[in-house]
This record gives sequence, structure tokens and C-alpha cells, in this order.
Amino acid sequence: MSTEDLRALLDPLLAVKAARPVVRTVETPDGAQHQVAAVMPEQLPEVAVIPNPDQGPGINLGAQVALLQSALGRLADMQLRGVHGQQVYASTLIWQAGDTRDIPIAWSSTPLAPCRHAVPRLDVGVAWIGKLSAAVAPGSVTDTGCTVTIRATSTVVVTAAQPLTVHADGTYLYWPPFKE
Repeated sequence: MSTEDLRALLDPLLAVKAARPVVRTVETPDGAQHQVAAVMPEQLPEVAVIPNPDQGPGINLGAQVALLQSALGRLADMQLRGVHGQQVYASTLIWQAGDTRDIPIAWSSTPLAPCRHAVPRLDVGVAWIGKLSAAVAPGSVTDTGCTVTIRATSTVVVTAAQPLTVHADGTYLYWPPFKE
């Protein structure tokens, strides 16, 4: 008899996600009807289904438990990771009240999985606190960086003595690849 890890055959998280429980009405031998929650065999991978030509497919409960255990193991392997990027402005730059500028930020490293979210941060001089705001432009987060939109609420003069540093921190979920 040979054995292999279930993760070598399929991604247990995708299998569990695809098999959404449903509520169905069943009839007992005495004619009473009641509702039960169930996963339909047609939604499960083949390894978790028992073929039954007379009554239709059934669920192999041992295989179902193994599938759930493997999915929990994948969730335990999940890692929250991040990337960082910044752009420094130290030459003379004047921002008038109401000015909006899009600043491209490149990640300093390559993410191991698709980066979907980012948070901006500004390093500014004390005199500028509250005079600039930052937001990540919608839809701009990619695997190479993002765009941060800066808005000035009053006049700001960037100089070498008072530089502006725009930071962005991207986050993503990473699952290490399965290794036998």
C-alpha cells in the first residue's frame, strides 16, 4: 500500500471552498420531513466520494475529515507578509493648497504572492503636520508597487532642509509551496 500527502493531489482550501454546505429537506421513513445541512458529493473531489450506482454518490467521511484536516493545515501554514517602498523629495518643490499629485512607489523587494493592499505614510517636517494627506490610489496596487495620491490642504515647500518622504507598505498572504 502506498500513501501520499493529500496536498500532492489537490489544494484542500480550494476543495473545501468549492463544497459549500446547503440546507435540504429530507423525509424520514415515517413520512416526517426535516431540514439538514449537508455537503453535496458532486461538489467534493473524487477522493472524498464513494460511488454508489443504486442510490447515487455518497461521501466518504474519513476522506472528508482528512480533507478538512489538510485545509486547516494549509491555513496554519499561511503567512502575512509585506513589502515596502518609498520616494524621497529633497529638492525645491512647492505645493499649493488644493494641489493633488500621484506619486509612484516601487517595492524594494518582489512579493512572493500577489500584493493586494497597501497603506501610505508620510514623513514630513513638524510645520507640515496636517497640511498634507496621503491615500493609495484605488486599483493601483500591483506586484511592482503602487501609486500614492498626496493632497495639500495648505502651501507646502519641500526643500533639502525639509524633505518629504512618501512611504507605502504592501501586504499579502503567502502559502509556502507544498513539499513532499
